[in-house]
Formats: sequence, structure tokens, C-alpha cells
Amino acid sequence: MGALQPTGGVLKRVVIDLRMAGYTGVGRYVRCLVQALARLQGARADFVVAGLANPAQDLGWLPGGVAIAKPEVAVGVYSAREQIVLGKILDRMGCDLVHLPHFVFPWRSPRTPVVTTIHDLIYLETSGAGKSRLHELAARRMLARAARRSARVITVSNFSKERLVARLGINPEKVAVIPHGAEHMALSPEDAPRDPATLLYVGNHLPHKNLPFLMRVFARVLAARPDARLVLAGPRGRHTEAAQQASRDAGVSGTDKISWETALEDEALVALYRRATILVFPSLYEGFGFPVLEAMRAGLPVAASAAASIPEVAGDAGLLLPPDDADAWTSAILALLSDTAHREDLSQRGRARAETFSWDKAARQTADVYQEVLATRLGAR
Repeated sequence: MGALQPTGGVLKRVVIDLRMAGYTGVGRYVRCLVQALARLQGARADFVVAGLANPAQDLGWLPGGVAIAKPEVAVGVYSAREQIVLGKILDRMGCDLVHLPHFVFPWRSPRTPVVTTIHDLIYLETSGAGKSRLHELAARRMLARAARRSARVITVSNFSKERLVARLGINPEKVAVIPHGAEHMALSPEDAPRDPATLLYVGNHLPHKNLPFLMRVFARVLAARPDARLVLAGPRGRHTEAAQQASRDAGVSGTDKISWETALEDEALVALYRRATILVFPSLYEGFGFPVLEAMRAGLPVAASAAASIPEVAGDAGLLLPPDDADAWTSAILALLSDTAHREDLSQRGRARAETFSWDKAARQTADVYQEVLATRLGAR
């Protein structure tokens, strides 16, 4: 793999690591940000975006005008090969700045300045987030390295910035808070009829998602509302069995009252948001909280934890509840299921709140970070 073609003129080339574009949360961020940056670069005369991808990677989502380089041999995320060769590969591409959209900062750093997006500190502040104990230990070391060596760090909420500063001792001025957008949820203008009493959870089954608590709450709701249903939409993983065991312990498994949906393509996900009655999101820890924002955009009333970054995303457009108070959750859900006017109020407020989050705004703010780093580099010469 050789260098990309020169940009010409005063344009500076920013190479973004696209290898995680097929993932769920981080992948959504990569795809939407790159698409928005591609729209923006035509209106700005200071940068052009390029990408690093693996050889067999699906790039059907990628807009035109984004040059791509691929190594001959794939560089796996979190792999030993990544730590050894990623920096060299990025150097050979001939760029002025590297943007890593996740904290997979290589041991051998690129020669050019690096901007790294650190979405959260889940690996440092929770347990069970990795595929294995070794994975978690490696991730913690990479996260600390990324925070230390990056020219600037982007994060997605004030909560995550506060934790980065407190936990890793980063200078606050080094960290830019740039929230996600919401318009990737392409919604039809018509309101689809909603199911009468369907609770929807969207996300993985990791321990910090608090699913055993949700199962206990749902059992209480079901005792008072036998027509209630719980749909859990998210990828299966090594903690899925524990979540399903929690449903058995709560006495709600093996019935038509609970279902596990693993298909999370956008069309299927939008349909779930449009049919459900309430989003229930009792997570103990989030760096942002995509499902809260996506649900609000779909007009789905939100009941979520008053924890971590979630209040920043929901604002006054959701019901925010203590993540360990089953009585409060049960009462709030039952009240909301029986109060059409309250649900409609939350729906309208949620839609208005979601309109304040934009990928184009995120792209402009990200490009400003690029420009600040490049200007600092030029000034240092």
C-alpha cells in the first residue's frame, strides 16, 4: 500500500480509521461523521477526508470524494498486529492528521498528530465490558495511551469529559465535547400506530446495562398490566445468557410477553421505535446513549436512568429515574401506559429535543478541532 495522491494547494489531508465502520455504536459514529465531513469539505478550503479500511471491508455506505487506502493484509481491531503496524501504515498514506474514532491507539504512534475520539470510560469504570479479562486489560492500557499521546481528544458528553479529566488527569482544554447527531434515523412523516403496551429496550446485554433490574421491574409491571410486553433489541454476546437467566429468575421468560430481537438493521430498528409504547433504558453507565436520542427522534416516550450522560441527552424530554429504584420505575411505567396525554407530551418534547442534535453540526465542530491541531503544528515549525 502506497501513499494517497497529493491533495494539491493548501488542503490538508485528514485520514480517518474506518476499520470499525461495521460495528454498532462506534460504527454508527464512523459512518455518520464521515458522511457529514464529506458534505462539509466542499464548503471548506482547509481539509480533505481520506480513509483507512481493511481489504474485504464493505464500504457501500461511503460517499464519493473520500479516497481510501487498504493494506494488503487486514489489520484487526484490538490485535497485536494493529499495535505494531498501524502507525507505519498511517505514515505511508501521506497525511497531515490522523483521526482515530475509537481509542485503539497503536504502541508505535504515527508521526503525524492524532485526534482520538474516546466515547466513554466503560473499560476503566465498569467490569465485563470486554470479550475477556485480557481484552479488558489491553483496552485499558490503550485508552490511557490514547488520552496521553493524542494531540486532542474528542468525547461525546460532558459526563465523559469529566470522567476523562478525573480518571486520567487530562488537561480539560485538550478535550472537546462533540455530541452525536440523530438524523441517521430516517423516519417517514406518517405516525405508525403504536402497540398498546410494549416496552422497548435497545442495546447490548453487558452488565452495566442493568438488565436484571429491568426484568424485575417488568415482572411488577406485568402483574398490574397483563397486556404488557417487553422487547429487547440488541446483539447477542457473552452476557446474553446472564440476561436471559435474569428473565427466568423474575418469572417472565418462556412466555409471549418477552422477546429478544437481534436484527438491528436500520429499517428494523426504526420499525421497533415506531411501534413501541415506551423506551425503557435503565443503564448504569453511558458515554452518550444513542437509543435515548433515537427514540426521541422517533417520537417514542423515554423512561431512562438519571445516571451518567443520559440526563444530558434526554434533557427535560424524558422521564429520568433512579437506576436502582424498582418502585419508582414500576409506578412511572404504569402511569405512562395509562396516560395518553403524558405520552403525547413526551413524544413532542422528545422530537424537539432530538432536533438539536445534528451530524452536520458534529462535523463542523470536528473540523474545527482538526484545524486547531493543524494550526498548532504549523505554528510550532
